[in-house]
Amino acid sequence: MFKTDLDNLSLKSESNLLHFLNDICTPKEIAALRERWKISQMLYKKKYSYREINKITGVSLATITRVARF
Repeated sequence: MFKTDLDNLSLKSESNLLHFLNDICTPKEIAALRERWKISQMLYKKKYSYREINKITGVSLATITRVARF
């Protein structure tokens, strides 16, 4: 049953994604996702060290390390 529900899920537009996230996440969880997305972009560009990301964003080094694992 759950698999069938996921088969019908369409997150191809930003609007659909935002509605989906608002349905399943608390505001704090959405903020954490935003924060981690920003960190992942900074890591991907390879312009910043973990400590520079920490200084720019205020995010802990532990969180930056967790994001970097993926």
